[in-house]
Amino acid sequence: MRLTTGRAAVFSGLCAVVLYAGAFGHQWASDDVIIIQNNPVAHAPAAAAGAWFEPYWPADLTLSGQYRPLTILSFAADWM
Repeated sequence: MRLTTGRAAVFSGLCAVVLYAGAFGHQWASDDVIIIQNNPVAHAPAAAAGAWFEPYWPADLTLSGQYRPLTILSFAADWM
Protein backbone atom coordinates (compact mmCIF):
# COMPACT_ATOMS: atom_id res chain seq x y z
CA MET A 1 0.00 0.00 0.00
CA ARG A 2 1.39 3.37 -1.00
CA LEU A 3 1.37 6.18 1.57
CA THR A 4 -0.21 9.20 -0.08
CA THR A 5 -0.59 12.68 1.35
CA GLY A 6 -4.26 12.02 2.12
CA ARG A 7 -3.54 8.74 3.88
CA ALA A 8 -0.76 10.38 5.89
CA ALA A 9 -3.15 13.15 6.96
CA VAL A 10 -5.84 10.65 8.00
CA PHE A 11 -3.26 8.54 9.86
CA SER A 12 -1.92 11.63 11.68
CA GLY A 13 -5.44 12.68 12.66
CA LEU A 14 -6.27 9.24 13.98
CA CYS A 15 -3.03 9.15 15.98
CA ALA A 16 -3.90 12.52 17.53
CA VAL A 17 -7.39 11.32 18.51
CA VAL A 18 -6.01 8.13 20.04
CA LEU A 19 -3.30 9.98 21.99
CA TYR A 20 -5.68 12.60 23.41
CA ALA A 21 -8.76 10.38 23.87
CA GLY A 22 -7.98 9.96 27.56
CA ALA A 23 -8.10 13.72 28.11
CA PHE A 24 -11.65 14.21 26.83
CA GLY A 25 -14.21 14.73 29.57
CA HIS A 26 -11.73 15.61 32.30
CA GLN A 27 -11.60 18.76 34.39
CA TRP A 28 -8.89 21.40 34.59
CA ALA A 29 -5.52 20.20 35.83
CA SER A 30 -2.93 21.75 38.14
CA ASP A 31 -2.60 25.51 37.54
CA ASP A 32 -5.09 25.58 34.63
CA VAL A 33 -7.79 27.00 36.90
CA ILE A 34 -5.64 30.03 37.77
CA ILE A 35 -3.99 30.57 34.39
CA ILE A 36 -6.92 29.81 32.06
CA GLN A 37 -10.30 29.33 33.72
CA ASN A 38 -10.18 32.27 36.16
CA ASN A 39 -8.04 34.58 34.01
CA PRO A 40 -10.19 36.83 31.75
CA VAL A 41 -7.10 37.70 29.68
CA ALA A 42 -7.02 34.07 28.51
CA HIS A 43 -10.61 34.22 27.26
CA ALA A 44 -10.32 36.51 24.24
CA PRO A 45 -7.50 37.21 21.77
CA ALA A 46 -8.09 40.97 22.03
CA ALA A 47 -7.65 40.85 25.81
CA ALA A 48 -4.56 38.65 25.46
CA ALA A 49 -3.05 41.05 22.92
CA GLY A 50 -3.82 43.98 25.24
CA ALA A 51 -1.96 42.24 28.05
CA TRP A 52 1.10 41.50 25.89
CA PHE A 53 3.50 43.04 28.40
CA GLU A 54 1.85 41.60 31.51
CA PRO A 55 3.30 38.68 33.50
CA TYR A 56 2.09 35.12 32.90
CA TRP A 57 0.52 34.75 36.34
CA PRO A 58 -2.44 36.98 37.32
CA ALA A 59 -1.54 40.14 39.26
CA ASP A 60 -2.48 38.72 42.67
CA LEU A 61 -0.25 35.68 42.10
CA THR A 62 2.93 37.07 40.58
CA LEU A 63 5.01 34.17 41.79
CA SER A 64 7.86 33.95 39.37
CA GLY A 65 7.72 36.89 36.97
CA GLN A 66 7.35 34.60 33.98
CA TYR A 67 6.59 36.22 30.62
CA ARG A 68 4.62 34.05 28.18
CA PRO A 69 2.52 36.24 25.87
CA LEU A 70 2.21 33.66 23.08
CA THR A 71 1.02 31.02 25.53
CA ILE A 72 -1.76 33.28 26.83
CA LEU A 73 -2.68 34.26 23.26
CA SER A 74 -2.89 30.56 22.39
CA PHE A 75 -5.15 29.90 25.39
CA ALA A 76 -7.40 32.76 24.29
CA ALA A 77 -7.65 31.36 20.75
CA ASP A 78 -8.49 27.91 22.19
CA TRP A 79 -11.11 29.40 24.51
CA MET A 80 -13.12 30.81 21.60
